[in-house]
Amino acid sequence: MLTTDQIKKTVSAYFSDKPVKKVYLFGSYARKEADESSDVDLLVDLNYEEKIGWQYFIWSEDLQQILGSKVDVVSSKGLSPYLAPFIHKEKQLLYDRSGG
Repeated sequence: MLTTDQIKKTVSAYFSDKPVKKVYLFGSYARKEADESSDVDLLVDLNYEEKIGWQYFIWSEDLQQILGSKVDVVSSKGLSPYLAPFIHKEKQLLYDRSGG
């Protein structure tokens, strides 16, 4: 099973050259309830000043291959208003392009 540190290291390296401002972990890994069947849930703040194009749609597949686990990547702008309060309550910052 993956650790939060492994996920953070992988996510930081992967998104360092992508049009992404911040990446957060949420779901079972953020709640420390993950098991062998858990997927990795990522919330991304996209940088709309850069070209995003179709690459957004391959990030999940790329990360699945790297991490060896199912990965769901969700844009913060595409987040359901019903789920947003729960996700924002548990999310953990994994990557911040500004370094902050």
